[in-house]
Amino acid sequence: MRFAFLICVVVLATASSSPCAPMFFSVSIEFQENGQFIGVVGKAYVSEDSIDIVALAELVGLIVPSPYIYRITEKKTDDNGVIHVTCRSQADVTVSGTIDRRDFLKPKILLKTDKGILMTNITEKGRSLQNQYIPNVDLGR
Repeated sequence: MRFAFLICVVVLATASSSPCAPMFFSVSIEFQENGQFIGVVGKAYVSEDSIDIVALAELVGLIVPSPYIYRITEKKTDDNGVIHVTCRSQADVTVSGTIDRRDFLKPKILLKTDKGILMTNITEKGRSLQNQYIPNVDLGR
């Protein structure tokens, strides 16, 4: 019985640490254009077949939410465990970039739209906007 339990633990530990492990996580993001923060923060929910984003922007003192759903059309994992994805939305917007899950506690996401808008992990500027306008909303890490 102990041997069977040990094998189950080893199999689960190996599966969760492999580069092909299931991708189910969320990460707080911000939107940038030409390397500059444009005042939009949000949360990205990454799964095996899609990246769902809720963007929150301040507009005349109000917070306006915008949902985006990107279906993953192409996914490749390199030797380092970094996942390269290409996605397409219902509005036919193409997004491509990388998802780095080597550090499970702090995943890194870097996606770029075909219009040049960059979606990346939230920075201090994004955190300050969040704390100013939506302090009660938990965007996560």
